[in-house]
Amino acid sequence: MKIQTITKFSFLAFFILFFSSCSDSKNIEKTFSYKDFLPPSKGGRGEILLQMDSSKWEGDLGAAVRELYMAPMPGFPQPAEPIFKIYHAAPKKVNDLLEEYHSIFVLLSLESKTIDSDILRKKFSKQSLDRIAADTTPYLIVKQNEHAKNQQVVYLIGKDDEQLIKHMKANEEKLREIFYKTERQRSHLVAFRGGKQTGKMERYKKQHGFSIGIPDGYQEAKDINEQDSGFVFLRMIDNANGRDRNIIVTYKPYTSQGQLNADSVLAWRRELGEKYLKDPDRGSYMTDQTDIIPYFSKETNFKGKYAIEIRALWKLTSNTSGGPFLGYLIVDEKKNRLYYIEGFIFAPTSKKRDYVREVESILWTFEP
Repeated sequence: MKIQTITKFSFLAFFILFFSSCSDSKNIEKTFSYKDFLPPSKGGRGEILLQMDSSKWEGDLGAAVRELYMAPMPGFPQPAEPIFKIYHAAPKKVNDLLEEYHSIFVLLSLESKTIDSDILRKKFSKQSLDRIAADTTPYLIVKQNEHAKNQQVVYLIGKDDEQLIKHMKANEEKLREIFYKTERQRSHLVAFRGGKQTGKMERYKKQHGFSIGIPDGYQEAKDINEQDSGFVFLRMIDNANGRDRNIIVTYKPYTSQGQLNADSVLAWRRELGEKYLKDPDRGSYMTDQTDIIPYFSKETNFKGKYAIEIRALWKLTSNTSGGPFLGYLIVDEKKNRLYYIEGFIFAPTSKKRDYVREVESILWTFEP
């Protein structure tokens, strides 16, 4: 007796035909894409699955990848956590399950002739590989949802190791940002998994003129609305585990370009700490630790507005508490106003990277 095997593709075809016939009977049309049937992506927070030649992983090319993605988080206590975790998988060992990882970096040096590299070559046509080999710069290809939902796959292909290493060193921020944005989106899902506090959000919009997503569980510690300035302080206090997440939104008039530098922002932050962020039990207030560990800052684009990003360490002047913070100075020229938004973490016995990314995802819901 002959037994017929139903493949996943024949089953998918049957599934589409079945529901198409059901839709026809109800005069409802539904267009299906193969992406509708993709499995959910897998993997932990801050993880990247790297597919590259195993021999290259142990050499200079692998070292360049580690330097790119496993660099220490800026503004973190030492020893700092890496920006990402890298899991190297030899192409010959990559199965369907690993192809469903949420973040995949495929790195191919065309000078390599190993089995691993031959497997990666099969992902591209001969014409494409010939064109890449003749070019003076590597090819960067970014694909969404290739093997799973909410997945990002990045391909970087060059003619040799030297070209690839040079490209990675020259484009560090761009290559990190590709994965960083998707990581921020995943952190957003974690932060808002319990919903939003729409009442507070509407009140801040009416009273202060800004909007920000407020996850369920965050408590209002301060809401100050003065004539030309305001200060809002929100806290998620986890007494059981000793991990606090905190959000600050403040603003004041924009009077000169002299306000647009990191030192000016830090000076403003120290004023805010002494005025609003006090520990009355110990007679201390919040400041920063930039005298011990240098801060990180850069100019950036925050949803179309000029901004300065700052990462550093905070502490109470009593030296009883501290941790990392991330802040953005945002210029709103229409309102002639400067905003400073910040997330800071207190997690003395825990890894802090994922918590910082969580408050960062909240900050990116901000709208002046």
